[in-house]
Amino acid sequence: MANPCQLWDHNVIANVLMACIILHNMVIEGEEDLVLELAIELPDKIQLMKGLTFAKYVEGTNEIENQQAHYNLKNYLIDHL
Repeated sequence: MANPCQLWDHNVIANVLMACIILHNMVIEGEEDLVLELAIELPDKIQLMKGLTFAKYVEGTNEIENQQAHYNLKNYLIDHL
């Protein structure tokens, strides 16, 4: 876990990671017979962000903590299940 998580409590990070693993496994078990094709093209090289400014850090944190996006994603997950 990189810079954005440095200010989070380690127990919170552990709980988030565990929830992601559980949800991933639930999706895999529910769609084990499904054959999917990659719908995007992956670049040969991935450019990492360097020189992240504090303003960009705050903007990213606000985007992560956006409650409307949280409710939209939660409702999408509920509809999917």
